[in-house]
Amino acid sequence: MSEANPVSYARCGCPGNGVCWSLVFRYSFPLGLLKPLLRLSRIIDAVNSFIGRLSTWLVLAMVLIGAFNAVARYLGRFTGTNLSSNAYIEMQWYLFSIVFLAAGAWALQQ
Repeated sequence: MSEANPVSYARCGCPGNGVCWSLVFRYSFPLGLLKPLLRLSRIIDAVNSFIGRLSTWLVLAMVLIGAFNAVARYLGRFTGTNLSSNAYIEMQWYLFSIVFLAAGAWALQQ
């Protein structure tokens, strides 16, 4: 493999091994195509950040539902009524899956 040009790495801030991908992409795309793609990238990042902030509230809801289900199960034993339900466990699992699917991209972004 040939030696990399140290001047191009100094300009772009790459670590110095291999190909400087930021320069390759910067000079290989036409400028008219690059600006809309960058705008789309910023929109995707904003939507991703919003979903990440929303998923933090879903974590709180998931914890509260799980805590209510556990407390209701033990209170139901003392009162003789069935306060707990499988619907609460299902809600907790659905929220769990939504949080990990939606917040995974946000976590990788951060």
